[in-house]
Formats: sequence, structure tokens, C-alpha cells
Amino acid sequence: MNKFELFHIYAETPVHAGSGSDIGIVDLPIQRERHTDYPVIWSSSLKGSIRDYSRKNNVKDQNFLFGPEDVSKPEDAEAGHLAFSDAKILVFPVRSVKVPFVWITCPMVISKYNQAVSMANAKAVLPFNSDFKMDALVSSESCVENGEVFVEEFSLKSTKDDYVKLFAEYLAKNAIPQDQVYDYLRYHIQNALVLVKDDLFTFFVKNLTEVNPRIRIDPKTGVVENGALWYEEDLPEDTVMYFTVSYEENDKCKNFIDNFDGKRFSVGGNKTIGKGIFTARRLK
Repeated sequence: MNKFELFHIYAETPVHAGSGSDIGIVDLPIQRERHTDYPVIWSSSLKGSIRDYSRKNNVKDQNFLFGPEDVSKPEDAEAGHLAFSDAKILVFPVRSVKVPFVWITCPMVISKYNQAVSMANAKAVLPFNSDFKMDALVSSESCVENGEVFVEEFSLKSTKDDYVKLFAEYLAKNAIPQDQVYDYLRYHIQNALVLVKDDLFTFFVKNLTEVNPRIRIDPKTGVVENGALWYEEDLPEDTVMYFTVSYEENDKCKNFIDNFDGKRFSVGGNKTIGKGIFTARRLK
């Protein structure tokens, strides 16, 4: 029988899990779901990143867990015993006024998250308001000024909601790393979570990611090489995502799942300039 586990991953740094080149304004965009345009990390990228973590940390039974790397001989080809889903967005950080930043989410995101939680057989399915009259619901009045919460340059009429407060407390307990150095961040998310409507969330995650210009310097002249200017899109630091892992119950997979909880690993490109660091938290 297959067992499902759910992991939250918290972005310690901006993340560039790229989808290849593009002809639009952004030359190197991030991966996105086709039908929603939400940021995503495809399961192939995620699995490769976790395998790379395992290789660097001498994790046992790598071929059993992920499948053999050398399949030049047909008789050696075998699928790995861990099956990964895509990593999907859960809460997304944006600038604000009353506090340095808030995290936003929406009913569609929470609904999809609840589906994943139910697969993992965890008793953590979250209630939420899907039909609200205000522009936004907040976890605390701490991020509200004169009845409005500011998301970038947008002012949203808002009110405090008990379900959003419950979700914020849940994230502080289950998604943010538990080391003491994260104490203030866990406090902050309980006072800065904002539930917006689905259409607003789509607009924000499409338009409020980080877009950075990059250049390449000619080592002989010390100036930018001709044509060596491009723009890269990053998922912002403090983003929280989640994914599921399924496997047929066995000790090797269980030991890996148990030991991966709380670990840091790298996803995507630009590792040498500090991008792509996540911390994993297993939902228990």
C-alpha cells in the first residue's frame, strides 16, 4: 500500500527554478502551472535537487530511493521507490506598509492544499472562507491601517478573520523552520497573513515576483560584452511551497523521509550567487 507524506518548503533565499528561455520581457522566467499561472517547481526538478542533496550528504540507498543513475545496461534500469509531486505555492510574500511584508494566499490555493493534506492522511485539513465581501481577510489587525491592508501599491479593504488566524498559527507551527533563529519569523507570520480573492492572487503572483537584470563582463576590457544583458525571474525569499512524496512502505524510504525533515537543500540555478535554498518541514 502506498504511503503519502507532505513536506512544506520555506525559501531561505530567492529561487530560480527556470523554465528555459522566453521571447517576452523576461528572458529566463520561472516554472509556472499552465492552467493557473501560479509558480511551481516541477517534480523532475524537485526530485533531481533532492537527489543532489542525497549525493552530497552520502545518503544511503540512493539507487533504491531515486533509481539508478547509470542505465546503460537495460537490466539495471529500475524506477526509484520515491514518487514526488510538483511543489506548489502555499503563501507568497509581498511588500506592505504597516509591516515590512505580508504573506498572501487565496481560497483556491488552500483548497488544493487541503487535497494534498488529505492524501497524506494528516488530520490538518483547514477550514476557510471562500466567499467574503471585503477585498481581503487578515490574521491580525497588526498589518492593517485604517481598515486597509497594503499589498505593494494596492490598498485592500480588510477585516480580521478567525480562520485566517488559525491558518497563520498552523503555518508558524508546521511550515516555518523550528530553530530558535526563526522565532521572530514565526511570530511575524501569525500577524501578517492575508487571504485575497483568487483573481487578485493570480495577478500578484504573476506580476510581483523578482525580476533581476544580469550581465556578463568581458575579462579583457572590463566592460559588458556586446549583447550580454538578460533578465531573470526569481521566486522571492520567504515563499512557502509544499509537495507530497509517495512510496510503498519500507524501512529505507521511511528512514529517508524521517531524516530529510528539517534539512536544507538547493533547487534551480544560480547556486553560486546564493539562490535556491529551501528548508524542508514534514507535516506530522
